[in-house]
Amino acid sequence: MKEMNEIEVLLPRNYLPAASSKSRSTNNSVVMGDDFMEIWKLLIIPYSKLIVVSIVGMGGIGKTTLVKQIYDMFTAHHFDIRAWITVSQEYRKKEVLKGLLNSIRGLNHESGKVSIEKLAENVSQSLKDKRFVIVIDDVWKIKT
Repeated sequence: MKEMNEIEVLLPRNYLPAASSKSRSTNNSVVMGDDFMEIWKLLIIPYSKLIVVSIVGMGGIGKTTLVKQIYDMFTAHHFDIRAWITVSQEYRKKEVLKGLLNSIRGLNHESGKVSIEKLAENVSQSLKDKRFVIVIDDVWKIKT
């Protein structure tokens, strides 16, 4: 049974993880345990299609800290595009798409009158034929 303060990494169906000891860190210093390595391995394996890795658990157990360390330390060398967006409790699709576009392009994209569909198309075009990692942090609801 999983302890209440553990992070759960939901792996793609075609991934079979190696056995691990599931060590944990109790502070916000560098976390180099099994969760870190499991996520890192998923990111560096060359996939021919999009994969999604969900990291779920109770608030305050270090999910964002874990992902931020991987994102900051390793992803710049392996991905053409890196983006980070924080959703929080109130999900607004247009704001998320604008934030993604800003993160991808590295500039503040004024898109107040642009439709959600056009924003989504711009995000899609920016990612086309590129290797990318997008972190969508602080999602509170499964539907989001």
